[in-house]
Amino acid sequence: MTLEKTKYIGNKVKNALYKNLSDSTALLIVASPIQAAVDTFGLEYLGRATEKLGMDFIQLSAMSDENSINAKIGVATLTYCGIGWAYGTSRDISRKIFKINQESKEKIQWLHDWIYTAAFSSTVLGTAYALAGESDTTKIATALVISAATQTVRGPLIGYSTDCFRDMLKIKECKRTTYPDLVKQSTSKTKKLIAAGTVAASLGIMSLIYAATPNSWSNPTPEETQSQIEPENQTNIKYSGLENKIQETDFT
Repeated sequence: MTLEKTKYIGNKVKNALYKNLSDSTALLIVASPIQAAVDTFGLEYLGRATEKLGMDFIQLSAMSDENSINAKIGVATLTYCGIGWAYGTSRDISRKIFKINQESKEKIQWLHDWIYTAAFSSTVLGTAYALAGESDTTKIATALVISAATQTVRGPLIGYSTDCFRDMLKIKECKRTTYPDLVKQSTSKTKKLIAAGTVAASLGIMSLIYAATPNSWSNPTPEETQSQIEPENQTNIKYSGLENKIQETDFT
């Protein structure tokens, strides 16, 4: 293999890794906070609603913060290990098939990214929940259904984020009409700082979501805890009552 051929292959690999970094980060900063809200508040309040409706066959409650966070770590790992690159590349192919480009009407681009992202993310999320240790198939299935529903917002935002990140990291110019001129005309260094700021903002939002979840959602409920300790308490009460009776009895 010639030196030029080696350099060519090396540059191709380098560019692919850089594109993977960009597309993966663009995907995660949008998807992760929304999915964290679905795992916790979404499942908890949907469970309460179905309980009030008497739908006893659906037993839902929030995932523990630990399982939800582990799932996010699992998704991030899968994403940076190639899923992000696969998402971005296959999205580009899909857009070409349907003859969609950055100059197409925004509503057409948003519709495509909604449908495409919903189909793509279900497989990744399901795998991540299984690896995170969540064994309740009802919770996983419901989370995926809710996730698909939220793709009406999340999918288009991920697609938009992907195009913007590619521009900010100097991979491909973003020509979308909704891309702010202030960012578009910024220097390369400023664009990278803006990209880093969006990552920090996404992590901050997730932290706030998990901080807002009640502690009881990640631990046994008061009723479960009470049922576990009640037999022991009842035994103690019986022995305590018997002891008091013995002390009050006059044996003289």
